[in-house]
Amino acid sequence: LPPAVVATNTALTADALLTSAGTVMTLGRAAAGDGGHGIWRWAAGGAATVNAGTVLSGSGGQWQRVIDEPGVYHAEWWTTPNTGVTVQTALQNALDIASAAQASLEIGPGTWNFTKLTLADDMVVRCSKRTVLAPLEYTTEQISTTGLPNDNNLGFIIMGNRSEFDGR
Repeated sequence: LPPAVVATNTALTADALLTSAGTVMTLGRAAAGDGGHGIWRWAAGGAATVNAGTVLSGSGGQWQRVIDEPGVYHAEWWTTPNTGVTVQTALQNALDIASAAQASLEIGPGTWNFTKLTLADDMVVRCSKRTVLAPLEYTTEQISTTGLPNDNNLGFIIMGNRSEFDGR
């Protein structure tokens, strides 16, 4: 059977009847089509850490995201660009959770405003061609992408051999 379908993560966690479906598809995180869509499995009494991107709290258990591309997490699971406000906390959470899972983080198209992001040494962040990372304070130092793989779907890659990225 195909999974049940709901519009958002909020709709998923609010409807206790969905737990009987076992597997549910969301069309977005906060709104259908916002890039945070996914498939979720119900774990009765689940003990994983709730983090708003890969594990959601439910009545009597947890919704756990089915990772469709092992080793790759998406920033849109935690937050949405183009809101006109900083996505600092949610984007940092996404980086930390992806790093703990030894996964890369893909940041999709849009403008992502932040103050400072801290990357683990082994962290890889992949950005699409239409991604704008917009630190709230700019400096003249640039990020070098020399020698990175040529992938027509990527705009640039940040590798965590530098512990902080603040636009410099």
